[in-house]
Amino acid sequence: MRAKVVGVALDDDGIVPEALEAAYRTHGGQVLLTAAEVHSPTTIKTTIARKQELATLCERLGVTVIEDDCHTPFASNVPSYRMLMGGNAYYISSLTKTVSGALRFGYMVGPQGQQDNLRQVAQSSFYGVSQPITDLCEDLITSGAAHQIRRDVFAATTQRVRLAVNALGAWNIRWREDAPFVWLQMPVGWRASSFSMACEKQGIKVRPADEFALADAKTPNAVRLALNTCVDTQVYLDALGKMNGLLANLARLIDG
Repeated sequence: MRAKVVGVALDDDGIVPEALEAAYRTHGGQVLLTAAEVHSPTTIKTTIARKQELATLCERLGVTVIEDDCHTPFASNVPSYRMLMGGNAYYISSLTKTVSGALRFGYMVGPQGQQDNLRQVAQSSFYGVSQPITDLCEDLITSGAAHQIRRDVFAATTQRVRLAVNALGAWNIRWREDAPFVWLQMPVGWRASSFSMACEKQGIKVRPADEFALADAKTPNAVRLALNTCVDTQVYLDALGKMNGLLANLARLIDG
């Protein structure tokens, strides 16, 4: 829609309110798009105090909030912006990340009276979901099967996270047991780009920070490691061991 996208600073508690207000004053923004529960790639979760502060700020500025909550496996202990703001917030999630990657099925909860607009936006963005997939997703949700699968996905994710922390815990990593990725800060001697290329030579794909950033943004020297791959556990452990070995060696030694 030709909208200008502007990045806003984060700290350990979530979006920095002063940074958001400064961005609004400078650019006249109308919409805040946020993944407050599980920020990708950093795994940061917005605290309830920060979320309440941001909700109050957005209401004062007249900014609409769109909350993307596709990674959260279960109900959060922090209320959504829909609960905090009501009429000026939208909540988006899906079954793809937490139930099955084979189910390209998402949903949105919006303000009262916006059903027709939401339907029009959805229908203009894709060619429709087939009836068998719609029926399957409805059955998974209403029968409770989706909830149980989410439990299984959470258990598998937790196991993979723990294995990653055991293998890479000597390095500067940010992780959560309910997030299917680890944020790895590069040690001295490595750049994210060169580490990614070195990993690729070992048959491992990681994503450097700049792939998540806007084109004109400054990016940290870090990579995101996805942990919910469907490879065998031993293959996964071997990959972690190779990454640990690479991190222990300076990039110039690897290049040589």
